[in-house]
Amino acid sequence: MKLSNLLIILGAISIPITIFAVTKAMSAPLPVGFPSPTSHGKIEVKQYPAYRSGTYTYEGNLSQLRSCTIPERVK
Repeated sequence: MKLSNLLIILGAISIPITIFAVTKAMSAPLPVGFPSPTSHGKIEVKQYPAYRSGTYTYEGNLSQLRSCTIPERVK
């Protein structure tokens, strides 16, 4: 089989897989009140609902950071 024929076959297989992956990139539903994603190449100003989040910053030496077990109340 010629290399060009093989490349054509691989290209024909990869295009549907790529299209499927792109259309399924957002499989989880958005939270209530969140706007849908903007189309590629567009810029939109959107309003997002208030939400809560938490962050933690560790400022010590990472080599001294020990792995910890998850408390039973969290599991």
